[in-house]
Amino acid sequence: MADVARFKGELYEFRFKFILNGTPTHIHIPYGILNKGVFNMTLYDESFASVLGWSLKGEIADDNKRIDFELEKTGSARNDYFPFFNVSGKPNVGCNKLYASVQNIESSDVATSFTYSAAIDSFKINHWRIADNVVVFDSLRCNLKCRVTGNNFYVDSTSTIELNKIKSVFAFNIDKEKSLKSSLQMVFNTSANDFFGSLPPALFFAFEGMKFKGSVNYNLKFSIYTAQLNNLEFSSALTGKNFGVEKYGPMYFPKINQSFCTMLMMANGL
Repeated sequence: MADVARFKGELYEFRFKFILNGTPTHIHIPYGILNKGVFNMTLYDESFASVLGWSLKGEIADDNKRIDFELEKTGSARNDYFPFFNVSGKPNVGCNKLYASVQNIESSDVATSFTYSAAIDSFKINHWRIADNVVVFDSLRCNLKCRVTGNNFYVDSTSTIELNKIKSVFAFNIDKEKSLKSSLQMVFNTSANDFFGSLPPALFFAFEGMKFKGSVNYNLKFSIYTAQLNNLEFSSALTGKNFGVEKYGPMYFPKINQSFCTMLMMANGL
């Protein structure tokens, strides 16, 4: 990275075409610059009638202890998914803004440690097998304290991941020598309204318009050691404290306790 931090370069009117599963992607980079670790460019996806632009910028610090990266959508377009992720019939993925940073990089002959932070605004995925409508996550965040050795990748238990208003403590470890050892833990405690309000409506439409009281606690534990599969551990528990429903939305669940009409449809041969 030291050479990159000192390098200077410019790019003008660069175009290329990429074909994936018969679908072409036309990329146009009118201008890009890299100057002593600072890079900045604009990229246009011209694959559709409505051109979509992306601003890409970042920096590699002189001391090689920080790398910043930012990708942001510019303008508006009917089809605003990432290039190469807008193939017909495949999951379409996009966002308004993506930021990532690797900081406090410390290396030795034994290990490398660093802090990884990332944020995605309005991340969305669209595919008919996932949901009828576009699944949107308004805000995704993470702050991970990582350590890497020859056979081990470790995320410290003070690390956090966030989905909208849900903030979870997160820990992860994977160790690979002759056999694979891995463990994962995630814990959060939040108000019931924040929890259900943070779930994407396209997947959890049944909770639309509902109001809750109390709080919810979630605890996930997972560990596996391939040399001793009998010791596999997995537990996932969501519990409530003073939990209750204060208001129902369009889907009125207590109706199941009353008389109601429904329609059953059967297909031939089933």
